Amino acid sequence: LTFSFPAQIMVGINEQVERIHEELTGKGLSPESDDFKKELQERYMEGVGVLRTSVHEKHEVNEDLLHAAVIKYQQDEEFQRTLLEISNKHRARLEKVGFQQ
Repeated sequence: LTFSFPAQIMVGINEQVERIHEELTGKGLSPESDDFKKELQERYMEGVGVLRTSVHEKHEVNEDLLHAAVIKYQQDEEFQRTLLEISNKHRARLEKVGFQQ
């Protein structure tokens, strides 16, 4: 659960941003335009909350429990290494579509 939880959220966010990017470019908006960036950011913010709630419910976890787990494992080298790997993959996918968090 500890690794799968952040991975599921990050993968879900990536898929969401990629889907939004595709929809917006399909409507003829340029990824360089302010309208594109604004709509992408707004839809990202709306969707991330829904996604997080969905993953929390799936695993029957709340923010307090998740925070406690992160604190428990924050000194664990394997945990940190794996979390960094997950984060780097997440960041690379977002950068590929020009999205900056």
